[in-house]
Amino acid sequence: MQHDQVLARSTDDPQEPAIEFSLQLRCYALTAEPPRLVPADPAREWMDAFEGRHAYRCLPMAIANTYGWEILSPCSFEIAWNGGMAREDISFRALDGFPHLPHFAESNFSRGVVTFHTGYLFRTDPGWHLMATGPFNRPKHGAAALTGVVETDWLPYPFTMNWQLTAPGTVRFEAGEPFCLIYPVMDGTIGAVTAIANALFHATGRRIRDLPIRLEHCLLPD
Repeated sequence: MQHDQVLARSTDDPQEPAIEFSLQLRCYALTAEPPRLVPADPAREWMDAFEGRHAYRCLPMAIANTYGWEILSPCSFEIAWNGGMAREDISFRALDGFPHLPHFAESNFSRGVVTFHTGYLFRTDPGWHLMATGPFNRPKHGAAALTGVVETDWLPYPFTMNWQLTAPGTVRFEAGEPFCLIYPVMDGTIGAVTAIANALFHATGRRIRDLPIRLEHCLLPD
């Protein structure tokens, strides 16, 4: 599966041609029946509930709803968490007989974090990454989507989507409900070097002030 998008940068000089480039997002299915990957749905139930669907008049929010592509849950299922910190404190139950739930949703990280397998390996053109997050402007009671920037221009393996359960209890996902939103971001648009240095500081406690960042900067002391 491949999605092509042509982007252009305008110029104030009429004699100077606009700069155009194409962005290709390649999606390699890892199973015979991966979760559906679809353009982001602009509709939101809570926005529809406003009189005259007034919430859609907020153009920035309505535009954000349409960004990227959504990966949809292949089944209806329930997540139960007793509030404990172990993986065993989270349980999953398919509500529609879906036989492959353990291969789709599990707790890899414990501490109330649920991991979803997207079913794809994504590849972008050099200099482009993928933002992976939950669907915009679609809050979910009891769970919050975690966000990551994935370096899909070189990453040779798939990534997972994770949600943090926010309180003990039960959370339900419906079949066809988006559990992951992806959209391309250009490398460097958010200060990639600073972001990486800050991430390493939080992971290792080591503040890096010298460039370039090297492998030895990432290693924890013995």
